[in-house]
Amino acid sequence: MLNNANSFPSSNSDKEENPKIRVAAVQMASGPSVSANLEEALRLIELAVTQQAKLVVLPEYFCIMGMQDTDKLKVREKSGEGMIQTF
Repeated sequence: MLNNANSFPSSNSDKEENPKIRVAAVQMASGPSVSANLEEALRLIELAVTQQAKLVVLPEYFCIMGMQDTDKLKVREKSGEGMIQTF
């Protein structure tokens, strides 16, 4: 059984050594337009940063959610190039 009292820092000195950070988990409804999805992701990242987020987590397919699986193939990029990779 896990003893919660030993799992987390409890003294003031521990808090100074292990500062808390704010994390934002972005939830968005991506569509088939990569550029529109990247713009929305950027807007949400900037909003999270204004709320002091130090780490922002995006959904797996935030850049495209096509109508069919093959839609992802239509926007594939060369290795090291393209707006998704530079985002």
